[in-house]
Amino acid sequence: YFRLKKEIENDPTLPLKVPEKLSKPDKLIIETRQCLLDETRCYNPHRGIIASRESVLNVRVSRHNLSRALRFLDALIKLLRVRGHDIRIEYGRTSAVVYGGRIEISVKEKLKYEMYERLGFKDYSAAGLLSFKIEGYRERTWVDDKQPIEDKLSSILAKLEVLGLELQEFRIRNENLQREREEKERMEREIKERKENEFQLFRNLFIQATLLHKANVLRQYVRTVESYAMKKGDKTDELNSWIEWAMNKIAWIDPLINQDDLILDDSYKKLMHKEIEDELR
Repeated sequence: YFRLKKEIENDPTLPLKVPEKLSKPDKLIIETRQCLLDETRCYNPHRGIIASRESVLNVRVSRHNLSRALRFLDALIKLLRVRGHDIRIEYGRTSAVVYGGRIEISVKEKLKYEMYERLGFKDYSAAGLLSFKIEGYRERTWVDDKQPIEDKLSSILAKLEVLGLELQEFRIRNENLQREREEKERMEREIKERKENEFQLFRNLFIQATLLHKANVLRQYVRTVESYAMKKGDKTDELNSWIEWAMNKIAWIDPLINQDDLILDDSYKKLMHKEIEDELR
């Protein structure tokens, strides 16, 4: 942080001075000023303090310090953009976008607690000191002291860039972890699909082999019945009809022949497939 701050201060190309007057103010500055100068678009959270009801820069100051706050923010915005960063307003929050990371910021006037005994209530009022704050769990505040916040742009920029780099590293680390998780999940899905496909192929092989085996067993049975009847001299027309019927049914179930049947359709064959599949469970 200190090394970066020194590098920033030693860079003559950086606009580290806040001008006495606004010059070619940024669009965000213009919109914020118009909003805060319009009493119908701003409100008074504390005595003498104005704040916006709309999505403009997060500024909460007295009217006396509004011009100064806007000049400071205009200088900061231009400084950030020279360094390749930006300022965004989203969902009512102002963020410095540094190395792709969003860091919420605000400019506020310090408050002092006052007791208005004559009026019978307590309240806060403007203390006259401006502050620049990094919001959230990375909170850091710069306040007017021996040095006004206008002279602390290098310190503010250095801190924002350090936080931006931390957020970038965190984001890259998370993206890498996410890619690793996605790759692991992809490989797991691929292995699962391969197993499912392999099992489907084997199940089909098992069914076809089982059907062929059953068809051959049935043929053997029919031939045995026919041979036994012939030995006894008892091969009747009725037996011949049964043999023809049985051989047609065997040809229907035999996967190598797969003959159509005049009565039984594929739904009955599926029932047989299901019975065989149940053997695999």
